[in-house]
Amino acid sequence: MKTGLIFCLFAVLIISTDLNAQNGGNYAHISWDTQTYDFGKIKFNIPDTAVYIFKNESLVPVIINKVKPSCGCTAADYPKAPIMPFKTGKILAVYDAKKVGSFSKSVKVYLNIESGYDELILKGEVVK
Repeated sequence: MKTGLIFCLFAVLIISTDLNAQNGGNYAHISWDTQTYDFGKIKFNIPDTAVYIFKNESLVPVIINKVKPSCGCTAADYPKAPIMPFKTGKILAVYDAKKVGSFSKSVKVYLNIESGYDELILKGEVVK
C-alpha cells in the first residue's frame, strides 16, 4: 500500500510539473502579429491609429494591468477584461500628428508575462 501511495504522489508531481512547464509557470505567453507599426506618411494634425493584435498562447488568461505611451502625443486603449487562453486581443495606439517630421514612439504594455511588459513601437512621418 505504501508503494502505491508513493507512486500516486510521484505521478501527480510529474503531471503537475509538466503542466506547469507547458504553461511557462504562472505566466501568460503571447505572440504579436507585429510589435512595430509603420504609418508611413500621415497628414499633419490628423490623428491616426495603430492596431496591434496579440494571441494568448498559454493556459492562463492574459491580464493587462496598464498601457503606458512614451509621450502625451500618443493615446492607447486596451482590453480591460482578461483574454482567455488561445483567444486574441488588440491594443490601439492613436498618434496625434501635431508635429511635422519623422517620429518613433513606444507604448509599454504591462501584463502577466514573465518579463512583466512588452514594448510596441509606432513610427512614421507627419507631412503638411
